[in-house]
Amino acid sequence: MLERLFALVGVPLSLLNAITDWVDADDQVSEGGGAEDAYYLAGSVPGLAANAPVRRVAELLAVRGADPATLDRLRPFVAAVDAPATINVNTAPPEVLHGCDRRARCGHGRGAGRLSCAESVLEHRGLPRAAAARRPEDRRGRCSPCVATGSW
Repeated sequence: MLERLFALVGVPLSLLNAITDWVDADDQVSEGGGAEDAYYLAGSVPGLAANAPVRRVAELLAVRGADPATLDRLRPFVAAVDAPATINVNTAPPEVLHGCDRRARCGHGRGAGRLSCAESVLEHRGLPRAAAARRPEDRRGRCSPCVATGSW
């Protein structure tokens, strides 16, 4: 789910891997940009991975690969809340709905001509389907979330 959202808002998936390592309790480094205690201990201001849920979104600035500009892109779409949490489909931004829509249709392949769950919700809310078309595309016309998650 977060892979799609990160791709939709133009945040590298390597940051997602680093966040995963920041919150998980193990010391196994995730491939593709992850970081555990050894990375944080070697920094200019030594520290440790939290190994606990994020309590404030600003905490993500301590994660490998995060910077204020990246956090500004994520901030409208993420929150630090205790689990379990749900998404209110009546108020969620289109990017969040598309980020969690496992059956997203991009028009480049299977399901062409049918609305995805996110598009159906947006249509029901009276938002133009163009709100769904904000997905960045690669040179072949495939949307970035599908390219990033391999669902094309």
